Amino acid sequence: MPSIKKNILYSIILSSSQYLVPLIVFPYISRVLGPDKLGLVNFIDGTIDYFIILSMLGMGTLGIREVALHKNNPKNLKSVFSSLIFLNLISTLIACCLLILSFFIFDSLRANPTLMLIGAIKLLFNVMLTEWLYKGLEEFRFITIRTLIVRLIFIISIFLFVRKSSDFISYYIILTGTVVGNALINIIHSRHYVHLQFSNIKITRFIKPFIILGGYTILTAMYTTFNIMYLGMISNDTEVAYYTTSCKIYGIVIAMFTAFTGVMMPRLSSLLADGQEDEFKRYIFKSIDLLMTFSIPIIAFGIVMAPEIVNLISGPGYEGTITPMRIVMPLVFIIGCEQIFVYQILIPSKKDHTVFINSIIGAVLGVSLNILIVQKLGAVGSSIVWVSSECCIFLLSQIAVIRVKNINFPYSNFFKYLTIFIPLSIILLVIKKHICNSYMTLLLGILILIAYTIAAQLLFLRNPEFISTIGKMTKYIKNTLHNN
Repeated sequence: MPSIKKNILYSIILSSSQYLVPLIVFPYISRVLGPDKLGLVNFIDGTIDYFIILSMLGMGTLGIREVALHKNNPKNLKSVFSSLIFLNLISTLIACCLLILSFFIFDSLRANPTLMLIGAIKLLFNVMLTEWLYKGLEEFRFITIRTLIVRLIFIISIFLFVRKSSDFISYYIILTGTVVGNALINIIHSRHYVHLQFSNIKITRFIKPFIILGGYTILTAMYTTFNIMYLGMISNDTEVAYYTTSCKIYGIVIAMFTAFTGVMMPRLSSLLADGQEDEFKRYIFKSIDLLMTFSIPIIAFGIVMAPEIVNLISGPGYEGTITPMRIVMPLVFIIGCEQIFVYQILIPSKKDHTVFINSIIGAVLGVSLNILIVQKLGAVGSSIVWVSSECCIFLLSQIAVIRVKNINFPYSNFFKYLTIFIPLSIILLVIKKHICNSYMTLLLGILILIAYTIAAQLLFLRNPEFISTIGKMTKYIKNTLHNN
């Protein structure tokens, strides 16, 4: 079994690229395409992503769980893989039919046939992506190397082929190409572990969890991905650009913790299958402490420095992104908690039905708020909808976790973190007041964020993993200087 530390290291490398690629590409794309064209591409892509969610249903989560359970039995693994692929193919064909129907119903989709065709290719190739196979096998080294190669090609292609506003179609082709490339590599490489077979296919036993877990994903998308589609239909491409830009910046921040969750879920499923409850709980509390260590200072920095961050990443014309970004920044913590509750506790515990019911409540709230406030408030309204729905899911998931595993969220520790990092916000506000240059403000703010976080951990919070990492880094630097 691969080392959990190695898997986390690979995911950190992968997540760092998820930080780096948007930081390299997005400032360029947002300036070249402008809010209107960027908003148009994001609207179409958001719509396609919603149909991808419909096609995948619960495949991502179900696949990881089932592969993790059968990875030591090649015969069973081959049967599980083939069954899940055929099930996913059926759901993808249904999603394609719904996409074609939507194209003829909605004028906003029919007005962009070329983009829709490119998006349809993305939808079709997604069935071959099979990322769940490699996560279930804990092959994070392969995922990391493959993704880094594809992302490097993506970056080069963007700067070569997207030069002016009218190149928005080229941009979407390149964006779709990353999915196609990853899918082709994955399906070819999968022959090292499994082979697609047409016998011993057992689709029926997977249908129920596929639909239930998929229902959770679809309902969750009602206040995330659906927001983009709904906003584009009742508002304009510029508002879509404001909202999606704030989501993009948030996505850069949350990528690191999402990668950690992806590493932990197959390992936690195995621990529960082996009856190792104490070890399971140890990993959970480790995850929660890591989340607070990571998220709370980042949220404080993101809210205070929102204008400077938007100016750096998006440039002029995106001032409407600042308020939505400030609204969604707390989601770094809220969604991080949800990922622990849902993907590390409830789903490994096979409480799919509970997750599904909670998602129904969150979706109803999300759709209701969309109808009530988004037409009037635009991107700000979509941000409020997202945060409100996630808060609802957070509370419901916490109640379920207490009932299922008797694991309480450490609120006292949370308020301790909150109290310690309030002065950081004040220091950052003082910097903003006395330094006029936004780039200098941001640079100094980042340095203070790092220094303050390290000092807070060493003096007050003392997270064991954080302290250990700092100690190893210090030792490495000392050895390097000594050898030189």
